[in-house]
Amino acid sequence: MSGHNQPDAGPLEIELRFLADAGLPNMATLDRLQLAGMKLIERGEQRLHSDVYFDTPRLGLRAAGANLRIRTGSMGERWVTLKQKTRGGHKGAVNIRLESEVQLPPGALAEDSDPWRTAKALTSREIRPMLQVTTLREEHMFGDGHGNRALMALDIVTYPDASVERRLEVEMRTGTPQLLRLVEDDIRRRIRGLKAAPRGKRSEAIRRLPQLFG
Repeated sequence: MSGHNQPDAGPLEIELRFLADAGLPNMATLDRLQLAGMKLIERGEQRLHSDVYFDTPRLGLRAAGANLRIRTGSMGERWVTLKQKTRGGHKGAVNIRLESEVQLPPGALAEDSDPWRTAKALTSREIRPMLQVTTLREEHMFGDGHGNRALMALDIVTYPDASVERRLEVEMRTGTPQLLRLVEDDIRRRIRGLKAAPRGKRSEAIRRLPQLFG
């Protein structure tokens, strides 16, 4: 999950990822929710975005622990994002990755961006579009008086095979690993029906298309 409203965010993405098979929480639940003492301070509206993931024909970037995508927002704005695995960075719902992201000016080429150049340095093969995932998302900000912030995303994801999945993700904008664990405990206790997402959207899309990637 990327913080498009936070251009100065650091290169390390720290987030919790859950599957919400029983349904996403409604606004009444979010209004009552406290995450390690953080309350809802900013509501977001539903927005549609499309993610096109890129890789080599033999998924060389994936094998290198890298994830390259171009996200197009509902107003045509575009972001190029490269995420890279960290050692021991995925445990249960916790996912910690290196993240490099830029918003493209109108008319700019993704291939000229820093994230794309970094991805290109990981392989000698041609990088091409691999699959597309569409997400209807709400983003809500939680915070406290100490300056701690956490962004919650409620996602309805449509995969290339037309199957749908509901996800809840929380990205820590500030705070410590200990705070992240407290947030996870509160989410699991106060929102029913969640389970840790075993994989991200790209890997889940690949899993659902065995005829192409099996």
